[in-house]
Amino acid sequence: RQCSLNGQHDRIENLVLVKMSILASTDAAGTVPRGAYRPFVAPAHLKVASNSASCPQGPAQPRTSWATRGLTIAMAGANSSYRPPRPPSQMRSGGPSFRDRRQSTPGVLVNDQIREREVRVIDEDRETLGVFQTFEALAMAQEREVDLILVVPDASPPVCRLMDISKYNYELSKAAKDAKKKQRENITETKELKFRPGTDVHDYQTKLRAAQRFVSKSNKVKVSLQFRGREMDLIDQGHEMCKRIIEDLGSAIVVESPPSMQGRTMNMILGPRKDV
Repeated sequence: RQCSLNGQHDRIENLVLVKMSILASTDAAGTVPRGAYRPFVAPAHLKVASNSASCPQGPAQPRTSWATRGLTIAMAGANSSYRPPRPPSQMRSGGPSFRDRRQSTPGVLVNDQIREREVRVIDEDRETLGVFQTFEALAMAQEREVDLILVVPDASPPVCRLMDISKYNYELSKAAKDAKKKQRENITETKELKFRPGTDVHDYQTKLRAAQRFVSKSNKVKVSLQFRGREMDLIDQGHEMCKRIIEDLGSAIVVESPPSMQGRTMNMILGPRKDV
C-alpha cells in the first residue's frame, strides 16, 4: 500500500510539473500565444517512487515514452525557435558547421566529406592559392562562405576548389549540355531528295533550294533519280540532270559518290565542302 501511495504521489507531482510548464507560457489573458513557446519537460524532472523497505518489488518504473523521450508539449507552430535536443545517434560528428546547401552532384565530395590530409586549393577563378591542410582549407571556405569541392581527386595532392556548390553543379550541367550539343553538330545526317527524269522546272528549283539548305547545315544530300517502265531508256538524261544539280549547287558541295545505278534508281551523294 505504501508503494502504491508513493507512486500516486509522484504521478500527481508529474502532472503539476506539466501544468506549471503550460502556465509559464500563458499571457495575461490566460491563453497560450501561438508560436510563442514550446515547453519541454525532461525525463530527469519526472518523479518515480523511491525504493524502500515498504516496497519490496523495487522502485516503480516510469513508462518508456516518458523515460526515453521526455514529454514534449507542442504549443507552438512552425515559427517557434525551440527545438528539442537531438538524440545521441543523430548528433553531428566533428568538423566545421556549414550553412545549409543544396546537394552536390553524385560522386563529388564536398566540405567535410573530403578525407585527404592536405589539398591544393584553387579559387573560383581557378587561381592557385597553395597547398594546405584540409582543416585549413575548410576554414578558408567557411570564412569566404563558400564550399570546398574536390575537383581533381587523382592529383598529388588532390585539388579542391573554393566555390558555391550550386554554381559548381550549374557549371557541370552546362558543360554536359555543351558536349552533347557539340556531339550532335559533329554528326552528319544524310538528307534524300528524289527526282524523276521528267521533273518540271518549279519542282526542280524547290528541291535545289532544299539541297542548298541541307548543305549549309553541314548535312549530306543523297540525290535519287527514279526510272519507271520505259524510262529506263532515259538513263543518259538522268546523268545530265545529276550534272546540272552539281553545277547549280556550285562550290558549296563536293561529290562524295558519283551517279551510279542501283536497280531502277540512280543515286548520287553530295557533301558540304569543309573549307566553305
